[in-house]
Amino acid sequence: MTLPYGIVLRAASAQDMETIGELAVTAYVDGGHLSLDSPYTATLRDVRPRLHESVVLTTTEADELVASVAALPHGPLVPTRWSCV
Repeated sequence: MTLPYGIVLRAASAQDMETIGELAVTAYVDGGHLSLDSPYTATLRDVRPRLHESVVLTTTEADELVASVAALPHGPLVPTRWSCV
């Protein structure tokens, strides 16, 4: 789906995992929520479980992935580590 200003919204793919992980770490660190040496950065970088347990969408602008979001529209079937992220 193409949004205004040429931004494209699409489902994330396995090829996006590294970039999504780095975007998440950058958002948490730049937002002051954790330090770069926090052990939680490894969890944020591990995108594979999110791709299997939730709906992960990305936005691209000029073919560059610029944002992502993971959503559990109906909640998890069983509690997962992503239930409180």
